[in-house]
Amino acid sequence: MEQNTEQNWVQQAKQGEPEAIAELFRLYWRAARAAAYGVTGDFTLAEDAASEAFYVAIESLTDLKDTQRFGPWLRTIVIRTARRLKAKTLKENGAELQTQPDGKSSTPGAGLEQQELVALIHEAVGHLSENLREAVVLFYFEGLQP
Repeated sequence: MEQNTEQNWVQQAKQGEPEAIAELFRLYWRAARAAAYGVTGDFTLAEDAASEAFYVAIESLTDLKDTQRFGPWLRTIVIRTARRLKAKTLKENGAELQTQPDGKSSTPGAGLEQQELVALIHEAVGHLSENLREAVVLFYFEGLQP
């Protein structure tokens, strides 16, 4: 999508246009969720963080002076929100966050293998730096191409 059109969506969203807000959400949701996952390492918590960050961004849109900076501005909000939610969750649980398997396997052994594979992948991705983790999630999990 053209940069100029994106700026128009931001301007319209500042005026409260629901279609513009929906378009910004469509344009940035996957990247926001990936950025949050890069911080949290947990898909559920990442979605919560991205959702909360979008809400904060839309509510604070009048504070954004340069409409060309919406993406980086949103990413900053997402990362701060994800860090806060991760810290809160870790404090409440007192342990590392872990994702649960989806349980959609044909045999009991396959379910355990799937769970082990998911755990190994998440562990490996979790050892990456925050920037690399975000890039891996965007490319492999979200399907975004450079």
